[in-house]
Amino acid sequence: MCSMSCLRASCLLIGLFWVGAGCAGVCLTLFLLFGQRLKDWTHNTYTPSMEDVVPLLVLSIPSVVFSLVLMGGAAYRLKSQVMAWMVWFSIVPITVWVWFAYNQLKHHGYIDWTRQGMKGCYFCGLDPEESYVTITCVVLTVIDLLSLIIAGQYHGKLKRRYREATESQFVYSQRSNQPVGPPHHASYHTAQAEPLANVGYSYQYQSQNGYREHNF
Repeated sequence: MCSMSCLRASCLLIGLFWVGAGCAGVCLTLFLLFGQRLKDWTHNTYTPSMEDVVPLLVLSIPSVVFSLVLMGGAAYRLKSQVMAWMVWFSIVPITVWVWFAYNQLKHHGYIDWTRQGMKGCYFCGLDPEESYVTITCVVLTVIDLLSLIIAGQYHGKLKRRYREATESQFVYSQRSNQPVGPPHHASYHTAQAEPLANVGYSYQYQSQNGYREHNF
């Protein structure tokens, strides 16, 4: 198990890595939308596919935001921010592989929505491109899982420390609210009650001998 400082530094590096990956995704989105080289490679037959652009953009921008949230949570030891990053990056690999499977199904003819404007898979069936996309998805998924493990350990330590601090504060408040005074024992009250009884008896005795009465 790593120490608290080691996990904190690791979460900062993880957040920095995924900020860079998210920015790269935004740049790739712009390239798919406005890249002139794609048109040159396809002899001006390329048109952007929203089935590729929208998922990439939807994953990239929130990934940058949540990675910055993770860096802030790691720096200031905020377990809620670390948990928010973990929730989002649990969704990311699922979305990536759903998109990958969708393109494979289109390529092999299991899904055919060409009449509704569906475009074909641009990387499927191409020798280097399909391998690059597959390897990139696998590598990013493995890095995502390792990042989730490290962030989960850091979140667990933060949660444990928060619980210990809360319990210590509760015990301290209970002790500070405890009344300070003589012990409440039956023998103590009995011993204090006897002089009071004697005072009452002497008061009545003096009253019977003609002294002036006082009402308390």
